[in-house]
Amino acid sequence: MRPSIKEVLAGMHYTMQQEVIPELSSPTAALQARGVARLLKYMMDGWDGFQPSLEEENHRARQLLKKVSIFLAKDPTRVGPEPVHEDLAAALEYPRGRTLESLNEENLRLRAGFCRALELLRSPGPTHRKAENLKKAILRMAGGSVDGEMEAVRKKNE
Repeated sequence: MRPSIKEVLAGMHYTMQQEVIPELSSPTAALQARGVARLLKYMMDGWDGFQPSLEEENHRARQLLKKVSIFLAKDPTRVGPEPVHEDLAAALEYPRGRTLESLNEENLRLRAGFCRALELLRSPGPTHRKAENLKKAILRMAGGSVDGEMEAVRKKNE
């Protein structure tokens, strides 16, 4: 039977601590290696809660994107090349399974949906308090990292 991801992380942490770090003569390299070992330990210790946390994050993100989709669909001033529901439909698809891989893929689709939603909310049209609140909610949920992702999406689509 294959080792679990947590067991792999534990093995990597052990190897760093017992085999790699003691052999490093450079203080800078040893410091960096100890940092990697701490990161592996942190990941190993938090692994059991990772999947439920990702499920909850995806659920909250899906709920927020549904609110955005409803808002945009009701705003007659917002027009685009495609109907709004189609713009966000792919992001709102449920994953095919509850594996960590499918949850991660869903998370990536939801983040892409956040990028698209921000583009739609920023498009020309009357400034609306609800639109501003939805943009703020997206940025809060995404931890402010969506702008970098939006830049990557823009470059990809050029």
